Amino acid sequence: MNMLNAVLDDAAQPGQIVSTLEWKCGPLFGRRILVLGLSFKPDTDDVRESASIKIVRDLLRVEADVKYYDPLATENFKFAIGIAANCIRFSSDWRREVEWAEIVIIAARTQNTTSSPRCE
Repeated sequence: MNMLNAVLDDAAQPGQIVSTLEWKCGPLFGRRILVLGLSFKPDTDDVRESASIKIVRDLLRVEADVKYYDPLATENFKFAIGIAANCIRFSSDWRREVEWAEIVIIAARTQNTTSSPRCE
């Protein structure tokens, strides 16, 4: 049961991103948000199990002003997200977008690091 609960908790985490941000930062409507990483894991274009799909849909639902960056997975992500891709702005220069963004979500899996959302 512990293993099953851990899997279920991990699967629910992408759905908690927007609610956690709203709790920490207030309403996200119109807020400038940058999402870094669209693939399932770094250095790949594989989006089949990407947490970013859920995050993107949730951000579209709350009508945040969002830009997305991934150097390898953009085309596959557009295909995976379907018609919603028409509502998404993708960027080729994350450094420029960091200056623009109020909130940055690092969605690509990296080494075991954890952090709490911050709003500045």
